[in-house]
Amino acid sequence: MKKLIYTVVCMMLFCCACSDADIELNPATQAKQQLAMTFRCGAMSPTRAATNDTRIDDINLYLFPVNGGQARHVYIAPVRPVVLELPKGDYTLYAIANLGHDAGERTQDFVRSLRVEREPAALADAPFPMSAQQAVTVRGDTQIAVSLVRAVAKVNFSYTVAADFAKSFHVKSVQFRSAPRSAALFDFSRAESSEAVADMPPVEASATAYAATCYLLENRQGEVAGIGSQQQKDQTRAPEHATYIAIAGEADGTQVVYRIYLGENNTTDFNVGRNRVYNIDARILGLNTVDWRVSTAELTVTPFAENHAPGEPATTELRLTSTNDPENVYYMSCHIDAGTGIVAIDGVERNPGMPYPLLSGNGTVTADISYKQAEPGDVRLRLTVTDKYGFSMERVLTTVFKKPELTITYAQQGNELTV
Repeated sequence: MKKLIYTVVCMMLFCCACSDADIELNPATQAKQQLAMTFRCGAMSPTRAATNDTRIDDINLYLFPVNGGQARHVYIAPVRPVVLELPKGDYTLYAIANLGHDAGERTQDFVRSLRVEREPAALADAPFPMSAQQAVTVRGDTQIAVSLVRAVAKVNFSYTVAADFAKSFHVKSVQFRSAPRSAALFDFSRAESSEAVADMPPVEASATAYAATCYLLENRQGEVAGIGSQQQKDQTRAPEHATYIAIAGEADGTQVVYRIYLGENNTTDFNVGRNRVYNIDARILGLNTVDWRVSTAELTVTPFAENHAPGEPATTELRLTSTNDPENVYYMSCHIDAGTGIVAIDGVERNPGMPYPLLSGNGTVTADISYKQAEPGDVRLRLTVTDKYGFSMERVLTTVFKKPELTITYAQQGNELTV
């Protein structure tokens, strides 16, 4: 049986420390101790310019004394080495990079609970949200390097279509779905509701090979026990808000969607962790409707008769069959590209271009479509079926409305002709 196969490689990224040469000490009074700090973030990988991956535009810095003394907050923009004068003691440091504004004086509980909100598509551009939390001990003049960690994961994704299957299968688009819209900065982050995730816009793709990079906020959906193979890592077992990649295409008139769920492995894990790189290589070998990561939608329409008399209805039957996607919803719309008539669906007149609910979930549905016009002329009717993800299938019907030709029959009786 042909299957969709992919491999996942995850790498934990560790940030680089700074050299002492980056620190410029402030010649201030020594009544308090000087804490000199630099800020860095290591590159994620060489597939994107390191200046983007590591870009830091601003930092909100907080230092909370462990003994409950007075806290310090500094907003640093542009980012540079800084020196603070602090009493001796133990502190908890929080740094938030690329927030875009001065967050002001806050309590430690407030800072610990901070979340960053970004629409998934906006993460295509740096700078990325980053954070750091570390214990700091000040006994004398101290120098530290603050290593910031991105709140995003990096997904390097590629697919190839097997040569034999490419003869009948054509990719239409690639889309990241259920991407989180927010993430905690100082705790693990998991999308808990449908409002907390969004589908990214589909990217058109038509070649037999494709590669792209996407950045996602952390979405740790956990592990699901009992998944023994990648074929079982499907939407029936996946957590409701797990992030996945949808590859949509068409094979011999059948709409096909392959689903690849992200995670630390290709079976039980559905975690998308911050500051990690996921390399996914998908090989599309064939159509397999048994694998629930592959859903299909097949649309057939019977053609109109070649000619119709004005006022006579042109009729057709549309049939849609959907498999392996119980949450999908399909809508149909009719577009009159040529003609002056009226369209009816299942006996009800419909306005051209308006979507009409057709099917919800799996199964087969039929719709009787009729078209009628009083004037002679060419007719071109375009039927479009679109699902909730924005994927569409289109069928075109043509006919000609013209007056019947006059047929004259002669009959001769003796010397008389009868018409």
